[in-house]
Amino acid sequence: MVSIKIAEVLKSFTKEEIHDFEKFMKSSYFSNGRNYFPLFNIVKKFHPDFNNPDFNKQYIYKKLYPSKKYNDQVVRNLFSGLMKICEKYLVYKSITGNKLEYHGILAEEYKNRMLYKESEKNISNSIKLIKGSGIDKEYFKNYYEMLQIKREIAQSTNDTKQTIENLSRESLNFFYYTLLEVSRHIEEMAVFNHNLNTNFEDHITFRIFEYLDLDKIRCFLAENKYDYFEIAELFIIHIKLLLDYGNEQLFEKFRNVLAKNMNKLSRWGRYNMYLCLENTCVRLEAVNETKYRQILFKIYMEQLDLNIYNSEENGKMAADMFRNIVINALKLEEYTWAEHFIEKYIDTLHPDYRDNMYNFCFALLNFEKGNFELSLNDISKVKFDTFVFKFDVRILTLMIYYELDYLEAAISMIDSFKHFIIETPSISDYIREIHLNFIKYLHEIIKLHTKNKSYETGILLKEIEKSRVRNKKWLLKTAVKSR
Repeated sequence: MVSIKIAEVLKSFTKEEIHDFEKFMKSSYFSNGRNYFPLFNIVKKFHPDFNNPDFNKQYIYKKLYPSKKYNDQVVRNLFSGLMKICEKYLVYKSITGNKLEYHGILAEEYKNRMLYKESEKNISNSIKLIKGSGIDKEYFKNYYEMLQIKREIAQSTNDTKQTIENLSRESLNFFYYTLLEVSRHIEEMAVFNHNLNTNFEDHITFRIFEYLDLDKIRCFLAENKYDYFEIAELFIIHIKLLLDYGNEQLFEKFRNVLAKNMNKLSRWGRYNMYLCLENTCVRLEAVNETKYRQILFKIYMEQLDLNIYNSEENGKMAADMFRNIVINALKLEEYTWAEHFIEKYIDTLHPDYRDNMYNFCFALLNFEKGNFELSLNDISKVKFDTFVFKFDVRILTLMIYYELDYLEAAISMIDSFKHFIIETPSISDYIREIHLNFIKYLHEIIKLHTKNKSYETGILLKEIEKSRVRNKKWLLKTAVKSR
């Protein structure tokens, strides 16, 4: 078996799409007059996995040309042609499957052909679809594009009044679209700054707000009663909050404005606004951990109740969100709730993550309950590739080793974990600091436990208390017990 590019594409096709693609190929317009059916009839037999050893170029060539000597270039040309038809099908399916895009393309095409009535009809159809969708990342962009076509038609027909009116509305929607996109990008940059070795604070997207008075913009929109000024206010507060994560008053204001405007947002909009609430709560734990863990718990429950734990209907829950929900519940000692959540929502994860996440979460749950042997058994089954979970598994394993008095194993793992942290350049300074501090203080606690202490317990407790460190409460509790 060899890797053939089109196989990767066809793997993503459902049985219905394979059948639909076959009908699509029957049009000579799309196949440029060449018959690719013999090739496709062979290839489709290997769908959906394409992992049969017979799926290789030599086998396929022999099926197509039994009496001819193998010619690699002929096979390459055939697959290249089939791939082009496949790409045309994907574009066709995307356009015909998206009514808004379909009407938008028609509106533009009719306008270019000076068929203005037909263009206006498709603009009206597009605007109806936009209004019925709720506000999301495409809402104002789509509105702006339709109003732009309307303005161009008005200009072409010398309708000055409509040109001015559409220009005004077009510009407003472009402004709102910019606000939404800026807030979305700052959110992503802030998350990268927190977790990875990035420095977006000096990026123009951040720095430009040193020269803009967002409160004046918000007041101007409200005073002049612009359409959607409540949504613009939400975006503006969102941006301010992203630039000042530790501001508790802004956080409460954001929650209140979001609650008032939830019904105007699409599923995507609601999901992303809740992500901002989650991320802000995590930052505010530095101000009052108990308070903001409880608020975060409520936010997670609201998301689950509203079925907005992902951005798409029937979409999968992100693995890191699942992890965060469980960890937060356990920190609040909501053990029964956490177990119920794991069992109820594990199938909302992508199948590739389910077993690992299930074992990881039960390892956490059993640890918190004091079932350390069970926890060790669960964590031994976990194999995660993402760096966040690599840290999680190592941290939990070290805590289990300590609780089970496997101190030599813990010391050995501390050494290897330290090298892993230092030699992972992609993580942020913050992530590096809290993990290096964890293994530093755990090592000192082990020394206390074995009476080979370099710290007095009181001094160690003060050091841990004032440091930025992961699993601080467990370290403090463990240090006290080691006396």
